[in-house]
Amino acid sequence: MNLAPLGDGSPVQFRRVSLVGLTCFFAFELEAENEGREAAVSFVLKLPMEGIPQNRDQSILYAIVSDRARFLRYLLFLLAAEEGNLGVLGRHIGLSGKGRPVGGIGIPLLEQLVKAYSRYPERIDRIARLVEDLVSSGQAEEILPDGFNEVWQTFLEARARELQHENEHTTTGP
Repeated sequence: MNLAPLGDGSPVQFRRVSLVGLTCFFAFELEAENEGREAAVSFVLKLPMEGIPQNRDQSILYAIVSDRARFLRYLLFLLAAEEGNLGVLGRHIGLSGKGRPVGGIGIPLLEQLVKAYSRYPERIDRIARLVEDLVSSGQAEEILPDGFNEVWQTFLEARARELQHENEHTTTGP
């Protein structure tokens, strides 16, 4: 690719980049040699971008949760990462030797969902938005693990009751 236009501040167009591959972060590696001495430096810059398709974020999310195993890993990551307990991913990812989840929804995920509901209910809301997005896109059947909907409905109903109770308490006052 010809990067010469950057020298005079002109834009550079990347035409053969996948939607998921679009990013404003660019890695550079510069090497120089002078009088037999060599030097190199690597760095990343966040550069301005224009013309990013509106559905880029959704495409990235779908790439991350593209199948049942990846969906489960993503949920465990969301639930464990925010708690600062990434070790749960290594211990409880529930993978077989071939990198596939063993069974459908497992105890580690259920345990992490219960913890999130009791300690950080906003995480349930975040996951609810993800699941709603998968359902509305028509991809839920392919991506959501066997048994997930039944378990998930319980959390959604409990969260809805909790939010209703909070709203009633807020409107009626102490």
